[in-house]
Amino acid sequence: MIMTVGALMCGHILEIWLFAGLIVFLCRFPDLGSISGNNARDFTDYLYYSAVSYTSLGDSKFHPEGIIRNLTAAEALAGILMIGWSASFTYLQMEHIWKTHRLGRGTEE
Repeated sequence: MIMTVGALMCGHILEIWLFAGLIVFLCRFPDLGSISGNNARDFTDYLYYSAVSYTSLGDSKFHPEGIIRNLTAAEALAGILMIGWSASFTYLQMEHIWKTHRLGRGTEE
């Protein structure tokens, strides 16, 4: 189970980093969009913005504009779906472990 949860966490973190990288790339072209209200401009700020978007937490100090606004909505949707899928997958893995454990003890269903 530790490997399953670890792999899922790595997948979520990787997706957050990919969205943050895409946002940084798009912010280099002001015609495509920007994030207003964001005073600091280092990668960790974009990473934080990506994480709060991915988890649908939201943060009122960031205001996406242009295509980045659409990307933020897509990231929130992807995050909700992936977190839900991860929870479901983890439950199915645990259910399999529980059944295997019960069968190993000789208490079949």
